Amino acid sequence: MIKGGTVMKKSVLSVCVVLAGVMPAAALVKGDTAVEVETVWLRLFPKGEASQTYIEAAVNGRTTVRVQSSGKITTRSGKVDKQLVKDLFQEMRGNDVFDSAALGTGRMLFYKGDLLRISAVWEGEIRTVEMPTEKLTQGFRYALDALKKAALKLPVNRKIYRFVAAYPVAEDELASHTDATGRERYRYKYLETSVIDLNPAISRAILRPQLLVPLNSRKESEELYDFFYDNKIRAESGDFMLSTSRGDFKMEIIKATY
Repeated sequence: MIKGGTVMKKSVLSVCVVLAGVMPAAALVKGDTAVEVETVWLRLFPKGEASQTYIEAAVNGRTTVRVQSSGKITTRSGKVDKQLVKDLFQEMRGNDVFDSAALGTGRMLFYKGDLLRISAVWEGEIRTVEMPTEKLTQGFRYALDALKKAALKLPVNRKIYRFVAAYPVAEDELASHTDATGRERYRYKYLETSVIDLNPAISRAILRPQLLVPLNSRKESEELYDFFYDNKIRAESGDFMLSTSRGDFKMEIIKATY
């Protein structure tokens, strides 16, 4: 699937190096043995569109896709041909997508094209990297498109009530969370790990940055907001900042369908 092996491998790796440290160092979480080793979760951001596609896929074919576009949100779940997921992992390995040299603390501030943000367990760590889709090899693009097409044919899942997600925040990003007067737009809440573990959704989201953790019922959603109330967390707007022993995170609670 990869033509010209070495040459094409270098093309993707060079992109990753240019984007060195697209995600903060806190995006690497060690020791999370509860994560399925071969599960990938990714987001596609089309150029010039206020939309995104999220896909989570395991090598057994289990897949969830959430599409947000034109004010509409749809979540689909089911099983795709597991070979599609294996093909994507093969391309990830063959192109050294998560090469350690590509990880640091920078960000893509001015790139205006289509973006891919992809996460997976890699060499015992959860790693995340972001890159322009136009720089993907032909084989990588083919594998990604095939998985996306199959995921979009899955049945709509109306059982998922909401999703919880955690996005690592590095020190050099804190300026983006202040307004023009320098006041903090978000108030950080520090919680001990023992407290975080009382809510499975929050705990899982922090252990797996960028992953959409489903709340599968109204009851689970109510339990989450009870947790907020008990710990004096203000989450009326659907997002808040949380400081933990594992780092600082922007937490989001988002809809599964709309």
